[in-house]
Amino acid sequence: MSEAMTRAYAASAEALTQNLLAYGGELLGLDPQTESLVLHTTEPHRVELVTSMGVPFPLTTVSLKQWRRRGPGSTTEVMIRGLGHLARTRVWRRRGTIAPPYGLLHTSALAKAVVERARVAPQDFFDATWTDVGIGEKYSDSADWMSAAPPPGLLARAAVATHPAIDLPANLPWLSGYSTLDAVFIDALSLDERIVVHHRPQDGDRFEIRLQPDLPMVLAAAVTGRPLRSVISHPVLDRFDITITGVTSHQRSIRLLVRGMEPWNRHQFAGASDARREVNQEIRALKTGRRQLEQLIARHLTIPGHKGDIEVPIDDDVIFDDDWDEFADRPWPERGEFEGIYTKRRARDAHHDEGDPAIVFGEDDPRSYK
Repeated sequence: MSEAMTRAYAASAEALTQNLLAYGGELLGLDPQTESLVLHTTEPHRVELVTSMGVPFPLTTVSLKQWRRRGPGSTTEVMIRGLGHLARTRVWRRRGTIAPPYGLLHTSALAKAVVERARVAPQDFFDATWTDVGIGEKYSDSADWMSAAPPPGLLARAAVATHPAIDLPANLPWLSGYSTLDAVFIDALSLDERIVVHHRPQDGDRFEIRLQPDLPMVLAAAVTGRPLRSVISHPVLDRFDITITGVTSHQRSIRLLVRGMEPWNRHQFAGASDARREVNQEIRALKTGRRQLEQLIARHLTIPGHKGDIEVPIDDDVIFDDDWDEFADRPWPERGEFEGIYTKRRARDAHHDEGDPAIVFGEDDPRSYK
């Protein structure tokens, strides 16, 4: 793409930005007392929605990077997500809760079972654990948390015991987890002082049941392949289909390696359909404004002679620097994107020494044959 084309596209992006700042609030029927459109402090073509609830979030963004598709598609997608979040925020404001209404948030099946067994109100659980996080062009950030009480001994040196401490509602056991834009998940749970559940999000359906190291290894090895409920019975775990796939012995714990996706599936609490219904009503009310914004974006960002997005041709011998805008001869501004929980946890775990090394028996070690 020539420099002239890049200049033209940049001018179109700037024109779109100024038109949104001038007329976007009127098109969307924003409440001037609680909602406004502002230009991002560092990104020149990012228009954000500022509301009285939560952090600002993007209504539109336009990338000038040379290897990105040029056209209205990406900007329209961001706008649709932004209006959906605006609808949820309006319902949240009316409810006046600390976290968004629980009918708008998800959690894992395991966390849902824990909260229900403890007879804790779902909104109280989310009010304590949910944190407002930054929102980027495509992804949102995440925030770690754990119970303020001391962690169980089986997790005392684990990475999950290093999260920021928060006060949880009474009756809940010791928990550790993380919140995202629309959900709260747990990754560690103390069933009692002798049994804990430990899950690494990047491991999918694989996790650990940690036990005190006083179970004879001959007995422990015999449980491989059996359903977990036939070895350990607990009201929270018994409702899930979990299979033991292996056993490892550590200096301070014995770990049952188990598998099962059911505990980690996304769920919602029952009894909050009215909040979801209100969000749908808000989305319908924004329908006309959305259509007008789509037309505005298409009018400014559609490349002359084309329909929709175009593939930007890139020569094989050209290497683009992700951090440098060759056209403007300056660094690209921060895009406000965030590292996913999988990569974030994988990087942390790779550098975290739990201080509970596995016991490995050599073939010449007589203990191996006991």
